[in-house]
Amino acid sequence: IGFKPEHLDTINSLISSYGNDVTFLHCNNSYPTPNKDINLNTIPHLMNITNKKIGLSDHTESTLTPSLAVAMGATTIEKHYTLSKRLPGPDHPFAVEPHELKEMVDNIKTTEIMLGGIKGEYSDSELAHAQARRSIVAKTPIEKGDILTLDNITTKRPYLDGNISASEWFNILGKTADKSYKPDDFI
Repeated sequence: IGFKPEHLDTINSLISSYGNDVTFLHCNNSYPTPNKDINLNTIPHLMNITNKKIGLSDHTESTLTPSLAVAMGATTIEKHYTLSKRLPGPDHPFAVEPHELKEMVDNIKTTEIMLGGIKGEYSDSELAHAQARRSIVAKTPIEKGDILTLDNITTKRPYLDGNISASEWFNILGKTADKSYKPDDFI
């Protein structure tokens, strides 16, 4: 359905009369759609104004477009499929063939994996390479009671459990040393 924001109340009323599990598909009806005209930024915009699931009816010749749409929030992908682009008919030349369909699905699955969640803690792969991370160490001799400053602390490898990670740098600056440190001692 093509619609304008001013028609949203009418559309929502119609949808609710049939149930609310509806997905709108963003679409450019040019066959094939030039990459410059697909406007995938429309997907989060439609999600915002409709408060509904948004998908993509994709008429580009790219197998990458659907995975980009998924990264933008699309929950449904519609793509023309053919056994051969040489078959007669208007849709076959821009439709995906079996090997392209596999590539498209693989791209979507990889995209979903890469989207992951919201990063908070270190991932398993980061923890496996903790030796490459840095710890906060003394740059110069520090006496108990000295203030930790840019002049007396730095970061060096490795980071080991129990050390203060370099990511805590701004939380450490200005603190008072709880003991004395020699250069390269972990803080």
